[in-house]
Amino acid sequence: MDERRTGAGGSGRVFIAFRAATSFGDTVSPFYQFTQGGPFSLGAFDRDQLRGAHTGYLGAGYLREIGRLSDLLGGAIDVGAWVESGSAFQTREDADIHSDLSAGLLIDTVIGALLASGSVGDDGSTAFYVALGRPFW
Repeated sequence: MDERRTGAGGSGRVFIAFRAATSFGDTVSPFYQFTQGGPFSLGAFDRDQLRGAHTGYLGAGYLREIGRLSDLLGGAIDVGAWVESGSAFQTREDADIHSDLSAGLLIDTVIGALLASGSVGDDGSTAFYVALGRPFW
């Protein structure tokens, strides 16, 4: 029996994500502000909850394959955990760095990635997400 097919001895992956952006000014229309919040973008906060003219993000985690769907239905079934830190802010003085810990299940299906994850922030905020499609925005 194929070990990879059953998920026994599945492979693991470490990932690191970094992004930073600035508008080179502190006054920006809300339509042009950078945002943070949502899965893989400070998950303990609502999507786009943090906004500002500047942003920074650092995330790192581990995904482990625990099984596979049949080729007709999709691909890998992964479980993972990741930690994130970052902020979106108007000025450096306004910068309030937030951190959170997230864990979830990611299933590669023929209609897109299925994500079920939960996050807990350093300020006690929590969130739970279920997404089908592209959860990495």
